[in-house]
Amino acid sequence: MGDDTNVHTAGDRPSLTCSLFVRTPVAGERTVVIDRLTALRAEGTIVAVDITTVPDQILLAEAGDLRQATDVGAAFEPLVEWTAGDLVPTFEASAGTSRTGRSVQTIQPPAITVAVYVDETLRAVLPCHNEERTWTVEDCLDSLESTGRLPSVFERELSAN
Repeated sequence: MGDDTNVHTAGDRPSLTCSLFVRTPVAGERTVVIDRLTALRAEGTIVAVDITTVPDQILLAEAGDLRQATDVGAAFEPLVEWTAGDLVPTFEASAGTSRTGRSVQTIQPPAITVAVYVDETLRAVLPCHNEERTWTVEDCLDSLESTGRLPSVFERELSAN
């Protein structure tokens, strides 16, 4: 992850890191998100950014078990399982059977997915939603840029758990 000279110490604000998953082609709005995350890293709001390109569909083996079928599947497993109160990630998932007869689950990720870790604990997956609204990647970036924190809904949902 390179030089992490902006790591915050105990007693200081928590260390935020982001994992960005983008579908190809990486152009337009996707590059804007990369630029915004890179700027947040440069100013020290976040400690590190990992960027991974992902296919249109991610295969997870053994539906219900979520053992990964691919490296990308392994990276997405915690994102698929993440919840915070009534917030859930916005993924399209489908179950099926492979050519060999195994149960599989396929995830169709959004064009841009951001996972935010606070002190190495997954705290937010965006986009996400509940019955009332959807929180977007832009909502998260706007909050990080203006306050240095996740949107307040994540603080409320996490303290309620």
